[in-house]
Amino acid sequence: MKKLTKLFLLLIIVILLGIFVSCKKKESEYALYDALPNYFMEYEESVVGKANEVKENPIIDATLENESYFTMDSSKASYSELRRAINSNTTLYSGNIIRTDEIINYFSYDIPKADEDFYSQAEISKCPWNDESYLLTLYIRTKSVEVNRYSQGNNFVFLIDVSGSMSGETRIELVKKSMLMLIDALNDNDTISIVTYASGVNTLISGEKASNKSKLKETINNLKASGSTSGGKAIERAYNELYKYYIDGGNNRIIICSDGDFNVGVSSTEGIKSLIDQYRRNNSYITTLGFGMNNYRDDMMETIARSGNGVFAYIDNINEAKKVLIDEMDNSLCVVSKDTKSKVVFNSDVVSEYRLIGYESKTITKEDYENEHKDAGELGSNNTTVVCYEIKLKSEQFNNLVKLEIKYKDPLNDENKVYNNDFSGLVIKDFNNTTEDYKFVSGLIEFVLAFRDSKYKGTSDTMKVAERLSNLESVQNDPI
Repeated sequence: MKKLTKLFLLLIIVILLGIFVSCKKKESEYALYDALPNYFMEYEESVVGKANEVKENPIIDATLENESYFTMDSSKASYSELRRAINSNTTLYSGNIIRTDEIINYFSYDIPKADEDFYSQAEISKCPWNDESYLLTLYIRTKSVEVNRYSQGNNFVFLIDVSGSMSGETRIELVKKSMLMLIDALNDNDTISIVTYASGVNTLISGEKASNKSKLKETINNLKASGSTSGGKAIERAYNELYKYYIDGGNNRIIICSDGDFNVGVSSTEGIKSLIDQYRRNNSYITTLGFGMNNYRDDMMETIARSGNGVFAYIDNINEAKKVLIDEMDNSLCVVSKDTKSKVVFNSDVVSEYRLIGYESKTITKEDYENEHKDAGELGSNNTTVVCYEIKLKSEQFNNLVKLEIKYKDPLNDENKVYNNDFSGLVIKDFNNTTEDYKFVSGLIEFVLAFRDSKYKGTSDTMKVAERLSNLESVQNDPI
């Protein structure tokens, strides 16, 4: 396991102490861990941030349906949102921000580099929270390419929310620091436009070369927050700017910095999705960077990214900005796998039932999987996706247990491609002999199950998780 942070372990310990995290319970939302005291701050519903509802995937009878379908993307916002809530003494507005797959995929893992478009491997052992089940973990990694592989250059539109709700050190001031850092990392021949929006929409810079860093930085430094939020008109303007300088075969991307709290014009998630559907073209992408809390619209930022063939990240501090925009720039800003759809097929002679853990908003039908025109997720350079299933076996003896198939498109020419792996040689390991990656992932899952009081939590126990994670060498030797 590479470059894992102790913050998650500390997060668990803080929660165990019962400090400042809770959730206002509704029938449509999953309750957080019942043992925690209630420190919910009584915001008005319109002020408390919203998140798309998460309904946990059910248990599937493998004899009736042995194929599981879902999309993959590079979004990892859930972990930094949860971290921000705890570090800032802010209560969680909904358990729906706890998206298990995003928390797992936030971290880096010790997976071999992909020589081709994809590399994958699998591991299976007894499920720590259910003695009757096994935890199957699939690790999938994309090939590594650089943003500057686009010989024609990059065409970026910075779409920045400067409305009144963005006022403050963790909002507009953090946006400015983040964008200044990104400007320093850009190639001189990259094309940059800057569009701001509040009560109205303004194009501050149109088609400037990144070599003119002083002009770009001065424009960013002068940003101030005030007024209402006309997000729909802003997205229209950003797309117009993007297409004005569109680069055939290049990297054309809108980078949105906002709290997602649109309140003028088109302001619903369905309305924004419909708007983006009208403007989106092949080989145009959106990266959404979320800022702020309390009135933060996680659902809006997630919807924009998904609709715009993009990546969704949440920036809670300058270190996270550096991680997303500098350390993982190629992953965040460079697509290597377009419309990425996955099929996992279980051997029903061996597997009696299974449950996909996480990916609740990314499951698709067989028809969508087979439809080559169906929009799906985009994966960035050197991206690791971890996919986990809790399964029950008819026998521990098997020659083949599971097969993985990934359908995707080459982002440069839209060529349809397929990747396959039948994981031959996969055997059940004793849990003590599994890799540190496996132990770490199982700990994250068990934490989320307990934290959300999932009906699938079994014997999940956050104290045991904290103890198990603290014993991992990669956590003990973490430099942070």
